[in-house]
Amino acid sequence: MNFLENFINARNVGTPLVKINTPDAASTIANVRRVLAKRPDYLNIPLAAWDAINGLYGLNDKGNEVVAKMLQQASIAQQASCELPLTLAAIRNPEHKDFICFINNAHLFWASANGPDPLVIQGIWNCRDCYKANGQMLLLLTPLGTLLPLELNNDVLSLEEALPTRAEIQHIVKDMYKYAKAPEPSAEVYERIGDALVGIPSFPSEQAAAMHLAKKT
Repeated sequence: MNFLENFINARNVGTPLVKINTPDAASTIANVRRVLAKRPDYLNIPLAAWDAINGLYGLNDKGNEVVAKMLQQASIAQQASCELPLTLAAIRNPEHKDFICFINNAHLFWASANGPDPLVIQGIWNCRDCYKANGQMLLLLTPLGTLLPLELNNDVLSLEEALPTRAEIQHIVKDMYKYAKAPEPSAEVYERIGDALVGIPSFPSEQAAAMHLAKKT
């Protein structure tokens, strides 16, 4: 069973807290959004994300609407949402059912040179029962190999998005050729591209292929 199948299963049974080890967080967010888009209720699912620069923000129209309400209800300004503990307190809100929030680089905030941050760990844990009851999900995006802090080990489901397969690499390269308006390569060339790029995350795979694309040949 692949990552997206595991994610949908977790979503269907109301799993509230999920750590996703990924080689490319942006690709993971895009893949989750793509698989959710197949659901008939997709437009009513509030999607949001958090990072240390932008704070909390919506990823779709419903997400923008819900984020604005959550911050207003918690009396938190948009700029202040760059503080992860404040955001975790704001999004622990049972009113907005089916809410999904991606937390980028979560591992940087639950552990530091001074030890685990109790505010971040408590803020994540506080979402557990509220989210379980209301179909909400907190998705913690972390690099491959990241372990949960002991305090969250029994409360957070760990998933992993693997490096792209040869078929996925071919899809990435095919899109790149199409964007460049270059003739699509032969099956033999696709095989050689797969040999060269297998084991590399999506973004650097695309960049490496683009640097070696010659439109005339």
